[in-house]
Amino acid sequence: MWPFKKVEINTRDRREREISLLGITVIQYGHIETNGVQETYFEIFPKSFEHNFLDRIIQKIGEEHDFVCIIRANGNGEAYLACLLWDELLRKYKAQKPCIVFHRKILGNVIRVFNTEVPLYFTEDIPYSNYNLYLTHNHIKYNGINFCILQSTLKDASALAGLYLNGYGTPYPDYVRIIHGCSNWGKISPHFIAKDRSVTELVGNLDLNNFVFIIAEANAVNPLPKEFWKQLCERLKNRGIDVFVNTKTGVSEYGKSAFISISQAMWLASMSRGIIGLRSGFSELVSTSPMQKHIIYTKFMWEPITPQNMLRAYSLSYYPQVDTSTLHEYEWEDNVNEILQQIDNEL
Repeated sequence: MWPFKKVEINTRDRREREISLLGITVIQYGHIETNGVQETYFEIFPKSFEHNFLDRIIQKIGEEHDFVCIIRANGNGEAYLACLLWDELLRKYKAQKPCIVFHRKILGNVIRVFNTEVPLYFTEDIPYSNYNLYLTHNHIKYNGINFCILQSTLKDASALAGLYLNGYGTPYPDYVRIIHGCSNWGKISPHFIAKDRSVTELVGNLDLNNFVFIIAEANAVNPLPKEFWKQLCERLKNRGIDVFVNTKTGVSEYGKSAFISISQAMWLASMSRGIIGLRSGFSELVSTSPMQKHIIYTKFMWEPITPQNMLRAYSLSYYPQVDTSTLHEYEWEDNVNEILQQIDNEL
């Protein structure tokens, strides 16, 4: 292994470099701009960028925890993977006082559906960019605390995207499980509370006995054409099937919608006769539900990964506890009528 390591940070207001030798930070230098004033610095044997970041985490959570899972990634799916791997991670690290740290409040909401006990810390005062810039190891022991980064550092995640661009064969959930040294998946199930079930009061005009749950939005893949959703929802309505469209705003031009929490959306989806949607983190959260699920794969938003390679890497069939007999997955090829007919035949 090359003894030197260089970390580069390039943002709008800073250009910094860190050089380490055999794991010891030797030099940091660069410049930082604050309120239009640029400050240049050069330090010998400083504390590393990563350790400074972890100091901020420890300041947030205190020093009582011996294992900290940091969810760096931005998606709900990574919070779900943390729940699936949780018991195995605790065994691996012999953790007695674990916790989970995250930068999006909704990630904590996802975890609480599957794990009601683990201490959670939302770092609203630490920008998401800091997670990406300063974390350089997937596993770190610092200040006597074991830290685990899920799914991985930004550098490793970017490298993985490059592999999937070229058809890399290891499924994404298995990749995450393997790099964290876990041999098995845990068995988890959602825990819904009265507030989740009260979602029925917010969608009172929805036919709860005969509706389809639509996932028309996703954060990491390209959207489908509006015409597809319009045609799909019209066909469903013509068959006497009501439509609920899950949206961030609670408003949809395709069907009924409401501004609801993620756990309420999961409960509502569990009551539907079927789920139709883009491949998204939310589709993972409902992947073990028993109804028919129709999931469409489009191109990755941040890299030109084709629908074919997206399906090869991220198929829900690779996730534990998924009944593949209820799962139907499609590669998007702009053939609206063909996919609509396939969904009609299966739903």
